[in-house]
Parts: sequence; C-alpha cells; structure tokens
Amino acid sequence: MNNAQRRKLDAITERLLVVVEELASIMEDEEGKLDNMPEGLQYSDRGQAFQDGIDKLQEAIDAIEESIGSVQEAQEASA
Repeated sequence: MNNAQRRKLDAITERLLVVVEELASIMEDEEGKLDNMPEGLQYSDRGQAFQDGIDKLQEAIDAIEESIGSVQEAQEASA
C-alpha cells in the first residue's frame, strides 16, 4: 500500500469516526427521552420502540467501529 492509499484510508477512518460521534449523540438523545418517560411508559410498546431504536443505533456504532479496526489492521498489515 502506498502513501496516497494510506492517506485515503486515514481520511475514510476520520469520516467514520465523525459518523460514530453523530450516531452516539442521537442515541444519547433517545436514551434521555426514554429515561424521562414515566416508568409505566418505559415498559409500554412505545418505550420498547425507543429501546429497539437505541439498540439498533448501538449495533450500527459497533459495526462502524469494527470496520474502523479492520481498516487500521489493513494499513498495519501492508506497512
């Protein structure tokens, strides 16, 4: 892998990190909404829908972080 390709991968990694931050911010907002619901609503269908959305956002964050790790490993392997 040449230096230009490494720079491109660095730029991609930076963009992915920004996406992770944005997703985490949205997830935190949703967690706050869920936490501020009355306890009875938290366990209702609506509360479960919030929790399902939060779980999916966490899955997306985890997948992107795993992708970042794979990109970094590819860079190290070809160093």
